[in-house]
Amino acid sequence: MKGSRHAQILAIIDEQQVETQEMLTNILRKRGYSVTQATVSRDIRELKIRKVPTSDGKSVYCTLENETPPQVAKLADTFRMFAVTISLTGNLVVIKTVTDASHLVEKTIIDLDLSGILGITVGCSTVAIITADAQSAKETYKYIEKMLK
Repeated sequence: MKGSRHAQILAIIDEQQVETQEMLTNILRKRGYSVTQATVSRDIRELKIRKVPTSDGKSVYCTLENETPPQVAKLADTFRMFAVTISLTGNLVVIKTVTDASHLVEKTIIDLDLSGILGITVGCSTVAIITADAQSAKETYKYIEKMLK
């Protein structure tokens, strides 16, 4: 059941713009799945689905494994231009940037609207992302690292 539901979630976010967990829950229910918002929230985390901004200012669910929306590609370009290194320690992700580019990288992280981030602090050439826990830091790190490739 879980595998089928996961496949259905991936198909749904591939077919249409899903803005909220409630919207995804309702679509799944219409397709015959008996789910709660908590179940959908866990599924989103397990599938490593993230919200990304759209050109019209909304945020929708997407996976990087799926076709990368143009706005995510644009944000990835910012990382590649200004990020020098990325490190992970505990619940922190630390990005060293080109001098005076940390605020651009911070803005990019904010635009990505990643879950699990509690706050971001910047220095002249450093961005520190504070996450809820080590697992969230690891997911954030992997997401950003993938964008740098």
